[in-house]
Amino acid sequence: MASFGLGMAAAVFIIAWTWAVIDIARHDRVPRNYKIFWILLCLVLPLVGTVIWLGLRPPKQGDPSSGYFSDETLKRDL
Repeated sequence: MASFGLGMAAAVFIIAWTWAVIDIARHDRVPRNYKIFWILLCLVLPLVGTVIWLGLRPPKQGDPSSGYFSDETLKRDL
């Protein structure tokens, strides 16, 4: 049973790591130099880089949970 739990934890981590690297690469509010830094951090220290990115990543434009809305989003919703 312990190996099943370890396998599930590894699968969840791999999914989170993959999502974090893709999110870093596609994030439009992060400058290119910072993207390179974050991707290298996730490659060299996968657990640390992934956890920090997922906890501190900047919000995307138009993300309702971010509190940041573009003018087009505000006009559309009114």
